[in-house]
Parts: sequence; structure tokens; C-alpha cells
Amino acid sequence: MSRFVNAKFAYRTTVGTGTQREPGLINKLSTRILFYTPQPVGLSTYRVEHAPMPLLGIVAMLVAQNFYGTLPIDGVDCNPTEGVAEHIHAQLQLYDRGKRVPVPANIGISQTAGCLYWMHTHDATGFIHIEAPVVKNYTLGQFFDIWGRDLSWSRADGVAAPHGSHLSIWINGQAWHGSDPRSISIRQHEVIVIQNGPPFAKPEKPQWGDM
Repeated sequence: MSRFVNAKFAYRTTVGTGTQREPGLINKLSTRILFYTPQPVGLSTYRVEHAPMPLLGIVAMLVAQNFYGTLPIDGVDCNPTEGVAEHIHAQLQLYDRGKRVPVPANIGISQTAGCLYWMHTHDATGFIHIEAPVVKNYTLGQFFDIWGRDLSWSRADGVAAPHGSHLSIWINGQAWHGSDPRSISIRQHEVIVIQNGPPFAKPEKPQWGDM
């Protein structure tokens, strides 16, 4: 479903399943921007209506930023280099009826724009790297929004619980029973396991090395 947003108050970007509202960035403007159903991560299709000529440059810049995947997602920026204030490594393991579901490489890395989101992956091992210039609480929901995938008690990417049931979530070997998996904080050397079963797999022990 398409959505109209009055740019006088805000613009709205859609990246996978993640959305952000940034008020005041296009203050005192009166154009309207139509956002279609989002395309793959970092890409949405726009139509601009009633835009005075001076606005077209601003609108084009915003469209280009979203196209190249450089807009902030849930308060997480995409920068040319990794930050050094916060440095966290955790692992996400997904299982569907006992079979490992890979977490792809290069989540949060834009080859086109040449930038990395503060939360990203380098390979398909499930290791989440948080290398940020800002020290704050980073959550699993932010990571899934950067990835552009769903996360809830009933679904984590392609791992979906049967109707009427929910996924099994474990953190460092302890069952997690919080209200919303998106709120799970990501901490150093934390192992987050999300499974749909039975059967349930025995989680792998990560090899942290010098992480």
C-alpha cells in the first residue's frame, strides 16, 4: 500500500521492514512524496507531486541517499569507516526444525555507497559486529531492520513458528521469555539462538578467537 507524507513535517523512508521518521529535515516545504512498496534493502520508489523547482535538488538527494543505502536506520548510521567508541561481537544462530539457517554476509555493508552501518556482518557465520562511534544500547530489532527482515515471537527472517505457537529463544544458554525479541540487547560475546521446532538443534559453540 502506498503512503503519502507531507514533507513539511517529515520524510519517511522504508528499508525492508524498517521505517524511520525524521521530523524537521524538510522544514517549511510543501511538496508531497509518494512512497511505494519497498524494494530490496535500501531501495524504495518515489513519485514527487507539486514540487517547486528549488525542491527537486533536495528531494533528489534524499532519493539518492535511500537508493544507495546511506540513510540512518533506527538511529544507526552508515559511515565510511568503523567506529571505535563501541566494539561488540555477538553471534546470532537461527534454526528451522533442527537445520541451521544462515545469517548472510555483508548485512549492513553498502558496496555501492562505500559505507558500513554500525551493526553489520562480514561473513555468513552469524557473527554480528557492532563498531560504532556512539556508546549506547544496541538491540536485535535494530539489526533485523538493517537486514530488512521480520523479527517477532512468530518469525525471525525465514524461521517461522506454526500458527498458534511461538519460536524458542535462548541467550547464552538461558531461555528468554521477554515480551518482544526486538528489545533484546546485544552484548559482547552474547550468543542468541532462535529456533523453530521440534526437533531442536544443539547450538554451536562459537569460536571467538581474538574478537
